[in-house]
Amino acid sequence: MQRIAIIIFYFGQLPWYHKFFVDSCFNNETVEFIFFSDNFIKDRNNKNIREVPFSLDEFNKLASHKLDMQINVKNGLKICDLRPAFGLIFEDFLKEYDFWGYADTDIILGRIREFITDDVLYYNDFISVVPEYPSGFFAILRNVEKVNRLFTLSKDYKKLFEEENNTLFEECGGYYLDVIDGVNILDTKCPIETFHHLLEKNKKDITSLFEFFSIEGSPGNIRVNNGVITFLNEYEVMMYHLTNYKNNFFGSKLLWKKVPSQYTIFKYSFRKSNALSRSVKTCAFRALRLSGLLMVRTAILLSKLKVMLS
Repeated sequence: MQRIAIIIFYFGQLPWYHKFFVDSCFNNETVEFIFFSDNFIKDRNNKNIREVPFSLDEFNKLASHKLDMQINVKNGLKICDLRPAFGLIFEDFLKEYDFWGYADTDIILGRIREFITDDVLYYNDFISVVPEYPSGFFAILRNVEKVNRLFTLSKDYKKLFEEENNTLFEECGGYYLDVIDGVNILDTKCPIETFHHLLEKNKKDITSLFEFFSIEGSPGNIRVNNGVITFLNEYEVMMYHLTNYKNNFFGSKLLWKKVPSQYTIFKYSFRKSNALSRSVKTCAFRALRLSGLLMVRTAILLSKLKVMLS
């Protein structure tokens, strides 16, 4: 089996959804996750999770050294621009892996290996979980020189890496509507040469898979059952991206102490599946019991009335 390592960055206070992401990492035992952070969750045995205490200053020093240029990232969002360079920046952490990837923490993972099989890995050097552009929230790359240094072919990468604000270099430079409408990234008016441009220009040497492996938005009817994610109780998916849900004013922000093995994600809420089914059963039982008591009491009253009238 091909070895995969997923790199995760997070600094500061952990958001409410972080534990859902970590729990879904644990459920993918054949994939290894390397967390670079100053804050960790310590509630389970970390068999497939490696925790590396890290700070932004340490990232800047390491990236500056590996890229041979001055890197001065001031927030976690800007690190996203440098994701295509992680294979080079973190090469000392990735030597034993065949593939490496990156992930945001606002996702819930299903069964990664059911979708990204060894056959898929054999034929592809880059894997995106959306069909139109390189997915910044999760992607997997082959751990070889030509892929790890692909970002250096961009005429803009040094300028973009040094820029203070996030530029969406790892995706399509923000030209989502164009590429979703079917426009080739090379035919858009995007002013920067992004990682998407590089994948398209070098597709003869680097094979890419852009696939519909994730669900986004707030569609509801998303069920998580012991690490398996299904949509509409029928279609298995590899992950659910919480971007829309977490930014929805009406969406509930859960404070569960422990992530249950089964839960359902509705449009505006998460619900424990077991608790929901138990409550439904309890309500049904109470309703039946109440109706039975009413029938008994009615029979008694009718019997008394019959006696009185006689």
